[in-house]
Amino acid sequence: MTQRYLVHVAATSKIALANLQQYDFDLFPHTARQKSKDEFTIDGLLTANQAEQLVRDGYKVLMQRDVAADAEDTNQVIELPEWLAERGF
Repeated sequence: MTQRYLVHVAATSKIALANLQQYDFDLFPHTARQKSKDEFTIDGLLTANQAEQLVRDGYKVLMQRDVAADAEDTNQVIELPEWLAERGF
């Protein structure tokens, strides 16, 4: 089974957010929010390849950082390029 990760996807318009439906990815509609005039977000579970595809298509993707069980901050998120670099991609 392919590893999937908790992600936070940001779009610059309501239309771009709605267009995420065309990907048929595991996004959580109940998490869709308008953060500001030009930022709309949604959470989901994606593979690294799916996240990369969204970034190539103009979306901003934040990946849940893997953290040790004894870490102080267990809810860190980072941008996809940093997340991929940590894994040697």
